[in-house]
Amino acid sequence: FQGCTGLTTAPELPATTLASYCYDIMFQGCTGLTTAPELPATTLEESCYSSMFSGCSNLNYIKCLATNRKGINCIKFWVNEVASTGTFVKAADTYWPTGTSGIPEGWIVEENGKIINVVTFTAEEAGSTIGLNKLSSYQTLEYKTASVDWTSMSTSTNITLDNIGDKVYVRGMLSEDNTYSNNTQFTMTGKINASGNCNALWNYSDLDAPLKKYCGFCMFKGCTSLTTAPELPATTLADSCYGNMFYNCTGLTQAPELPATTLAYGCYSSMFYGCTSLTTAPELPATTLANRCYEYMFRDCTSLTQAPELPATTLVQNCYYQMFYGCTSLTTAPELPATTLNFACYSNMFSGCTSLITAPELPATTLVDYCYSYMFSGCSNINYIKCLATDISATD
Repeated sequence: FQGCTGLTTAPELPATTLASYCYDIMFQGCTGLTTAPELPATTLEESCYSSMFSGCSNLNYIKCLATNRKGINCIKFWVNEVASTGTFVKAADTYWPTGTSGIPEGWIVEENGKIINVVTFTAEEAGSTIGLNKLSSYQTLEYKTASVDWTSMSTSTNITLDNIGDKVYVRGMLSEDNTYSNNTQFTMTGKINASGNCNALWNYSDLDAPLKKYCGFCMFKGCTSLTTAPELPATTLADSCYGNMFYNCTGLTQAPELPATTLAYGCYSSMFYGCTSLTTAPELPATTLANRCYEYMFRDCTSLTQAPELPATTLVQNCYYQMFYGCTSLTTAPELPATTLNFACYSNMFSGCTSLITAPELPATTLVDYCYSYMFSGCSNINYIKCLATDISATD
């Protein structure tokens, strides 16, 4: 395919046993190629990849799993004049030289099959930027790009991702519990996709380390450029750990999975408040709740059409307070099987949900102070409620 400038996609090359000169000059000058075919062979022979991608000026991704480059000139000039930035995936713990006869200068290097303990921010719009509005005094963050090795982040850091697909890798350590006012907050412009395990921002050396209080509090608050959230795999949470985390992230269309079964005070409080593009809520499997755990969680998520199941049967103070307040697109409420209520547990839960027609069945027989206060206030289309309370003597 030498000189095939119109070629945009290369064929698969599944061979694991190579021969001398087998792929020599195969794609030289294919300026339309951006991604190389995966190269699974572990042992390279004489000149097998020589000048293979030379002159592929837009090539920015190569996955090569070679561990034995015994062949003479096996990778000679194979990446001469490829793109100045890109990603090279190599076999774990394998040495490669850099340059036109190795890994291209300036490219990010990843190791196949090896966990990369970072959160990756990828530009979905050219010229997108990322920085810090606040940095907790207990936290250190580092970033890496195609042209910059690991460098400390501060509130003066401003990273520009010039092209769509450009990436910045961020990792960090949090030494102590954060507080309400001592927290880290990112700032962004353009459109940015976040991926990877968010725990890498708090302890990249041990992704399974216990979360600290307020670790993610306000972390992406107001980042209207964020389109995809990083993973939040922790199963045991800490006080306010995700509070306000994505507050007013109006570009966020999908929430991350939230598998936690052990909750803590205010752990999800206001987490997606004002995320007006969010259409579906994640599953919330916990059956044992904590005070204020879900309060304001989806408030004013005006595009939310589907609510998660809420399986808990014993409630705690303010656990669902204003949880779906102002969710004007919500047409079906979740079942509410709890028979043991608590102070203000459902207060304002569905206030302003103007698309709701039928209330969830309310099986509890004994009500407590403020438990249903303003629960369906402003639900202008609700025309059916089944409430089995026999004792309504509690205050309000």
